[in-house]
Amino acid sequence: MKLSKLMMAFAMCAVTLTGTAQTKVIAHRGYWKCEGSAQNSIASLTKAAEAKVYGSEFDVQLTKDKEIVVNHDDSIQGICIFDTPFAELKDLKLSNGEKLSTLDDYLVAGKKLTGTQLILEIKPHRTEEAENEAVRIIVDKVKDANGETGGIYFIQHEHLRTVGETDSGFGNSLSEK
Repeated sequence: MKLSKLMMAFAMCAVTLTGTAQTKVIAHRGYWKCEGSAQNSIASLTKAAEAKVYGSEFDVQLTKDKEIVVNHDDSIQGICIFDTPFAELKDLKLSNGEKLSTLDDYLVAGKKLTGTQLILEIKPHRTEEAENEAVRIIVDKVKDANGETGGIYFIQHEHLRTVGETDSGFGNSLSEK
Protein backbone atom coordinates (compact mmCIF):
# COMPACT_ATOMS: atom_id res chain seq x y z
CA MET A 1 0.00 0.00 0.00
CA LYS A 2 2.79 2.43 0.92
CA LEU A 3 4.62 1.57 -2.31
CA SER A 4 1.56 2.35 -4.45
CA LYS A 5 1.12 5.73 -2.68
CA LEU A 6 4.78 6.50 -3.20
CA MET A 7 4.55 5.58 -6.89
CA MET A 8 1.41 7.72 -7.27
CA ALA A 9 3.18 10.70 -5.64
CA PHE A 10 6.16 10.20 -7.94
CA ALA A 11 3.90 10.05 -11.01
CA MET A 12 2.10 13.24 -9.96
CA CYS A 13 5.44 15.03 -9.48
CA ALA A 14 6.63 13.88 -12.90
CA VAL A 15 3.44 15.13 -14.57
CA THR A 16 3.71 18.46 -12.76
CA LEU A 17 7.33 18.95 -13.77
CA THR A 18 6.60 17.98 -17.37
CA GLY A 19 3.75 20.47 -17.47
CA THR A 20 6.01 23.36 -16.46
CA ALA A 21 8.43 22.85 -19.36
CA GLN A 22 6.95 24.95 -22.16
CA THR A 23 7.85 24.78 -25.81
CA LYS A 24 8.79 28.23 -27.09
CA VAL A 25 7.62 29.22 -30.54
CA ILE A 26 9.94 31.27 -32.73
CA ALA A 27 8.58 32.80 -35.92
CA HIS A 28 11.08 31.96 -38.67
CA ARG A 29 11.74 35.18 -40.63
CA GLY A 30 8.89 36.66 -38.65
CA TYR A 31 5.21 35.84 -39.11
CA TRP A 32 5.14 36.36 -42.86
CA LYS A 33 2.67 33.84 -44.24
CA CYS A 34 -0.21 36.26 -43.92
CA GLU A 35 -1.60 39.24 -45.77
CA GLY A 36 0.49 42.40 -45.66
CA SER A 37 3.65 40.64 -44.57
CA ALA A 38 6.89 39.43 -46.17
CA GLN A 39 9.88 37.44 -44.95
CA ASN A 40 12.18 39.46 -42.68
CA SER A 41 9.99 42.56 -42.97
CA ILE A 42 9.17 44.86 -40.09
CA ALA A 43 5.53 43.87 -40.68
CA SER A 44 6.46 40.20 -40.10
CA LEU A 45 8.20 41.18 -36.84
CA THR A 46 5.16 43.15 -35.70
CA LYS A 47 2.79 40.31 -36.63
CA ALA A 48 4.98 37.83 -34.73
CA ALA A 49 4.70 40.03 -31.63
CA GLU A 50 0.93 40.31 -32.12
CA ALA A 51 0.76 36.50 -32.25
CA LYS A 52 2.59 36.51 -28.90
CA VAL A 53 5.33 34.13 -29.99
CA TYR A 54 8.47 33.85 -27.86
CA GLY A 55 10.78 35.13 -30.56
CA SER A 56 11.12 36.31 -34.12
CA GLU A 57 14.14 35.15 -36.11
CA PHE A 58 15.58 37.37 -38.83
CA ASP A 59 18.61 37.20 -41.11
CA VAL A 60 21.22 39.83 -41.84
CA GLN A 61 23.60 40.45 -44.72
CA LEU A 62 26.56 42.83 -45.23
CA THR A 63 26.49 45.23 -48.21
CA LYS A 64 29.54 46.30 -50.22
CA ASP A 65 29.82 49.54 -48.22
CA LYS A 66 29.45 47.74 -44.85
CA GLU A 67 25.77 48.43 -44.11
CA ILE A 68 23.85 45.59 -42.48
CA VAL A 69 20.50 44.80 -44.11
CA VAL A 70 17.78 42.38 -43.06
CA ASN A 71 17.34 39.74 -45.76
CA HIS A 72 17.51 35.95 -45.81
CA ASP A 73 19.09 35.47 -49.20
CA ASP A 74 22.39 36.92 -50.32
CA SER A 75 20.52 38.68 -53.12
CA ILE A 76 17.34 40.69 -53.54
CA GLN A 77 15.54 41.01 -56.85
CA GLY A 78 18.54 39.35 -58.51
CA ILE A 79 21.06 41.84 -57.06
CA CYS A 80 23.90 40.44 -54.93
CA ILE A 81 23.85 42.28 -51.59
CA PHE A 82 27.54 41.72 -50.80
CA ASP A 83 28.62 43.29 -54.12
CA THR A 84 26.26 46.28 -54.00
CA PRO A 85 26.40 49.53 -52.02
CA PHE A 86 23.39 50.21 -49.81
CA ALA A 87 22.44 53.32 -51.82
CA GLU A 88 21.57 50.99 -54.72
CA LEU A 89 19.57 48.64 -52.49
CA LYS A 90 17.71 51.00 -50.14
CA ASP A 91 14.71 51.57 -52.38
CA LEU A 92 14.18 47.92 -53.35
CA LYS A 93 10.82 46.62 -52.16
CA LEU A 94 9.93 43.40 -50.43
CA SER A 95 6.88 41.48 -51.63
CA ASN A 96 4.64 43.43 -49.22
CA GLY A 97 5.82 46.81 -50.53
CA GLU A 98 8.14 47.58 -47.60
CA LYS A 99 11.62 48.83 -48.38
CA LEU A 100 14.58 46.61 -47.55
CA SER A 101 15.30 47.25 -43.85
CA THR A 102 18.63 47.97 -42.28
CA LEU A 103 19.56 46.30 -39.01
CA ASP A 104 19.21 49.72 -37.36
CA ASP A 105 15.60 50.03 -38.60
CA TYR A 106 14.80 46.53 -37.42
CA LEU A 107 16.28 47.08 -33.95
CA VAL A 108 14.27 50.30 -33.53
CA ALA A 109 11.07 48.44 -34.48
CA GLY A 110 11.95 45.53 -32.19
CA LYS A 111 12.55 47.82 -29.22
CA LYS A 112 8.95 49.03 -29.45
CA LEU A 113 7.60 45.50 -29.04
CA THR A 114 7.26 43.76 -25.71
CA GLY A 115 7.42 40.08 -25.00
CA THR A 116 9.04 38.99 -28.28
CA GLN A 117 12.75 38.20 -28.38
CA LEU A 118 14.76 39.07 -31.48
CA ILE A 119 16.71 36.10 -32.82
CA LEU A 120 19.39 37.43 -35.17
CA GLU A 121 20.95 35.03 -37.67
CA ILE A 122 24.20 36.15 -39.23
CA LYS A 123 24.35 34.59 -42.64
CA PRO A 124 27.64 33.13 -43.89
CA HIS A 125 29.77 35.43 -46.02
CA ARG A 126 32.18 34.69 -48.85
CA THR A 127 35.32 35.00 -46.78
CA GLU A 128 36.31 34.64 -43.16
CA GLU A 129 37.46 38.27 -43.18
CA ALA A 130 34.07 39.51 -44.45
CA GLU A 131 32.22 37.36 -41.95
CA ASN A 132 34.32 38.58 -39.02
CA GLU A 133 33.84 42.16 -40.16
CA ALA A 134 30.07 41.65 -40.39
CA VAL A 135 30.01 40.16 -36.89
CA ARG A 136 31.93 43.11 -35.42
CA ILE A 137 29.61 45.64 -37.10
CA ILE A 138 26.50 43.75 -36.00
CA VAL A 139 27.65 43.41 -32.40
CA ASP A 140 28.47 47.14 -32.28
CA LYS A 141 25.07 48.07 -33.74
CA VAL A 142 23.22 45.87 -31.25
CA LYS A 143 25.20 47.37 -28.36
CA ASP A 144 24.56 50.92 -29.60
CA ALA A 145 20.83 50.27 -29.97
CA ASN A 146 20.16 48.20 -26.88
CA GLY A 147 23.12 48.31 -24.55
CA GLU A 148 25.09 45.08 -24.34
CA THR A 149 22.97 42.22 -25.71
CA GLY A 150 19.67 43.97 -25.09
CA GLY A 151 17.72 40.71 -25.25
CA ILE A 152 19.00 39.89 -28.74
CA TYR A 153 20.02 36.29 -29.29
CA PHE A 154 22.45 35.26 -31.99
CA ILE A 155 22.56 32.16 -34.12
CA GLN A 156 26.18 31.23 -34.57
CA HIS A 157 28.01 30.70 -37.78
CA GLU A 158 31.57 29.54 -38.16
CA HIS A 159 33.45 32.71 -37.17
CA LEU A 160 31.04 34.19 -34.65
CA ARG A 161 32.37 32.18 -31.73
CA THR A 162 35.76 33.89 -31.95
CA VAL A 163 34.18 37.32 -31.61
CA GLY A 164 31.97 36.13 -28.75
CA GLU A 165 34.93 34.76 -26.84
CA THR A 166 36.76 38.09 -27.06
CA ASP A 167 33.70 40.20 -26.22
CA SER A 168 32.58 39.36 -22.69
CA GLY A 169 29.37 41.34 -23.09
CA PHE A 170 28.11 38.86 -25.69
CA GLY A 171 29.63 35.57 -24.57
CA ASN A 172 26.45 34.31 -22.89
CA SER A 173 24.14 35.15 -25.75
CA LEU A 174 26.11 33.33 -28.42
CA SER A 175 25.20 29.74 -29.07
CA GLU A 176 27.97 27.18 -29.15
CA LYS A 177 28.45 24.69 -31.99
